Amino acid sequence: MKIIEKRLDLINDRIPNNSIFLDIETTGFMRTKNRIYLMGTLAKEGNKFIFRQFLTEYKGEEKELLVKTKELLNNFETIITFNGDAFDLGFIEQRAKINSLDFNFQNFKSLDIYREIKDKTFMLDLENQKLKTIEKFLGINREDIFTGGDLIQLYYEYESGNKRLELPLLLHNEEDVLNMPKLFDIFDIIKDKNRIIVGDNLFDVSKILLNRRFLKITGDSTINKAYFNHLSSEFTIRDNIFDLSTFTKEDNYSKNIKCTYIEKNGLDLNCNYNLKSPQEILLVKYDKEILYKNAFQYLKKYLESII
Repeated sequence: MKIIEKRLDLINDRIPNNSIFLDIETTGFMRTKNRIYLMGTLAKEGNKFIFRQFLTEYKGEEKELLVKTKELLNNFETIITFNGDAFDLGFIEQRAKINSLDFNFQNFKSLDIYREIKDKTFMLDLENQKLKTIEKFLGINREDIFTGGDLIQLYYEYESGNKRLELPLLLHNEEDVLNMPKLFDIFDIIKDKNRIIVGDNLFDVSKILLNRRFLKITGDSTINKAYFNHLSSEFTIRDNIFDLSTFTKEDNYSKNIKCTYIEKNGLDLNCNYNLKSPQEILLVKYDKEILYKNAFQYLKKYLESII
């Protein structure tokens, strides 16, 4: 097994103390069948950030990779990943079990960047919340041209003796890991885009949900407690958490397309999308697309009407 180590100068005061970034590369998505062939980590040790990669050169080296990883992770409290709660951490635990190792993450804190932002990017006009989409949005450029899936065949060729493929294998994982601290910038962007200021009061929207009967918007507020029953809506704040529930109606927008809407009830609301509708209503869903900017505008105008 190869261990590659680099010392880096990184400045990012958002990174939690005693934490380590982690990303794995595997030969497939089946935990019981496929292997981990590469593990990348980044952590502050002393005054420097240390980037490490553990690369298996042969099939029988996965256990050694896991042992080395466990020894390293035990020095830290928080593990930072991108979608690691759903993939990386569970994959590592299953592969450890198969390799007869006692290795789990019960005593670690987890900060999964994807999980933290996936329901909060509704005001950013992102196509999806995939890693490369977030990187592109933040202006993070990659030299790597492969996906993790692309690299599986390259790794098998590397394992069979084509050691010239080591560089692209390492580069993909390196950029996955070293770009993670840069992703923290999106938290500030989300907070700015999802924030409504009314007077001296702040409202940070965390979720916008919609069903056939209700539009529901929740988030944090600087107000501790409040209650309003206003404009066919119920608005509550408890322990600085606000909740707005508004009745919705469903109708046909056209022959084959349904829409969901709310009544304006005198609020000065305009559709943020290129969709026509009667003046007295505001569309909040068109076909299968939730119109988040309209819902966000409704909350803003609603708050301005009650505060």
